[in-house]
Amino acid sequence: MSLLLHGIEANPEGYVSETLTVITSISKRGGLKAYQLNKVRYLFRRVLGKNAHLLSSEQWGSLKKILLTLLEKNDFWIDERPTSGKKKFRGYYGSELFLYLQHLPEVLLKKDAEIWKLYLELNRKYGRTEDRDPGHIGVYSVPPPLTERAYEKMTVKQWKKSFRKYNKDYRPGFHSRRGDSWQHRGEFQKCVKENPKKFIGLIEDLIADEGIDFMYALAGLDGLREAKIEAPIFTRLFKNAIKRKLEDRYDINSLISQMRFFDVKGACDLELFEWLEGLILLEKIPEIVFKTKEEGELEKNSPDKAIGSIVSDAVYEWTLLSMCNEQEERVFAVLNKAVDYPWHEVRVSMIRAIPYLLHLDKEQSLELFRRAVEKMEKE
Repeated sequence: MSLLLHGIEANPEGYVSETLTVITSISKRGGLKAYQLNKVRYLFRRVLGKNAHLLSSEQWGSLKKILLTLLEKNDFWIDERPTSGKKKFRGYYGSELFLYLQHLPEVLLKKDAEIWKLYLELNRKYGRTEDRDPGHIGVYSVPPPLTERAYEKMTVKQWKKSFRKYNKDYRPGFHSRRGDSWQHRGEFQKCVKENPKKFIGLIEDLIADEGIDFMYALAGLDGLREAKIEAPIFTRLFKNAIKRKLEDRYDINSLISQMRFFDVKGACDLELFEWLEGLILLEKIPEIVFKTKEEGELEKNSPDKAIGSIVSDAVYEWTLLSMCNEQEERVFAVLNKAVDYPWHEVRVSMIRAIPYLLHLDKEQSLELFRRAVEKMEKE
């Protein structure tokens, strides 16, 4: 079918009747609504855009009848189920038809009052829509839950209220084209970056409020870091953040990545240094992420991937920060213990950090490198 339509498209004006015959045949078999025939429908629209103006009045009547079958019966409906209750849905009423009408010349559309009225209605609803080849591979961004205008006008109080609504359990409606809490988080981070001083108080509240997902506090910290906020302000907020009871390993990893701020600003102090050290020594990893046996041995059934990820990130960042702390003996004592951990990625992080360790002690750094490589060769 695709081959036939490609042939017609090569000379659309010479195959007007054939075009209508093919589309009628496919329509009778339900092909104009079949997902599997997306490519065929796309080719139909392109061909019609080139030869529809040559249709006779009778042929136009037949085509119009076919096109109107693409119009959904309802634009809005309510689905009621015993388990989930009532749910409201707004469908893509007329979206498929609009793709066809967009390809047709306006002169032709205006000759038919019913079709012209539908076109104007759908154009107001959808605006000019690009009709892409279904075979095209592309990356599409998912918009946030609210409009750009809404984000521009949101007050600090409205932001905080929105964080309770768009939590990790929030899911957009079945037919919604908008995103969820992750996209909302991104918008907040962007707004903080653009106006950091406005949101400092809110970020402090988010860190302390356990009723709001911690990802929004992290987004705020990310925004402040990107805005290059003054080191004392960021340090104060960050120290509050690491005191928060965290149960999600992704939140812990995100906090670890924030330590780059201190490397860049040279504001690392002993409290932050010891926090990372506690993670490497498995002392500050929450029980829900990591458990130990009574005799202190590593639990064989613990989620290795989660723990290994936390420790490996902490090792690398901690090594970078060791450059601004006179803790040479302490650094190598901890790393010599961690090199024997059962997690491969921890040793990978150590090897990446060797160039920084060489500045502290060349001999101990090379010995640590040798042990890490030797251990990896046996894995």
